[in-house]
Amino acid sequence: MKPASIKKQMIDELENIPEDKLQLLLELIRSSKSNLSDLQAKRKPITDYAGSWKEIDSEQYNAMIKELRDRREKARRERDV
Repeated sequence: MKPASIKKQMIDELENIPEDKLQLLLELIRSSKSNLSDLQAKRKPITDYAGSWKEIDSEQYNAMIKELRDRREKARRERDV
């Protein structure tokens, strides 16, 4: 769907929203916009790791996975006590 069409649909929907709900909707929109900018800021550091798994050899990978599983098991046992 084209952005212009989506905006028109949103405007049409806004016409049917009661006045007392409009402030809440405005706050929701503003919070969504701020969340999007936060995501953009976080995306760069996360993508810096893209492809790094290709460079790890299978022995290192297997050792890392074993350690991860051991830590999870230990943490689970400690929680169950």
